[in-house]
Amino acid sequence: MNDWAEFRHFKYLLAIVEHKGFRAAAEQLHTAQPNLSAQAKQFQDLSAIHLFRKGKDGCIRLTETGVAFKPIAQGLLDARDEAIAALVAIERGEIRTLKFGCTSLVDQALFHTCCQMHRDILPTSPILPAHGDSLQLLEEIAEGEIDVAVDVLPVNDPRLCVEVRAGLTAPSICLPCRR
Repeated sequence: MNDWAEFRHFKYLLAIVEHKGFRAAAEQLHTAQPNLSAQAKQFQDLSAIHLFRKGKDGCIRLTETGVAFKPIAQGLLDARDEAIAALVAIERGEIRTLKFGCTSLVDQALFHTCCQMHRDILPTSPILPAHGDSLQLLEEIAEGEIDVAVDVLPVNDPRLCVEVRAGLTAPSICLPCRR
């Protein structure tokens, strides 16, 4: 277990990695450089990983693990923010019904798994399934008539946020962009 790892570790280390240095990271985080150094040392010691090495010039050089850390840590912090936003929306009663679209080309087992995940989280929130062709569903998402849809075709619409799953035949999850 890694119970010692906290979000602040990821936030602090991400700032160090992005700024490639402690001073700029400490300034961005509004914290003292010794505190930042201690947090970075604690994380690296407890995890037995090295994200960077200090060069003779005092600059840090990212290790291969440090390069990989950037998107992983950013994804973790984004997931934290999304989880909190979802809980706030649930608390406020903003999520009553899920209008969920799917094209006929999507594996129906995947569609049913997504519906079951929603039922597990919000058992009293009904799901209104919608099926249709890609263009119809994408237009309905963009217009706010559907909350989310799963499609297997490439989607390139600036009105939509698309999450593509790895693999050539994997579906895309499409949501209206909140700008």
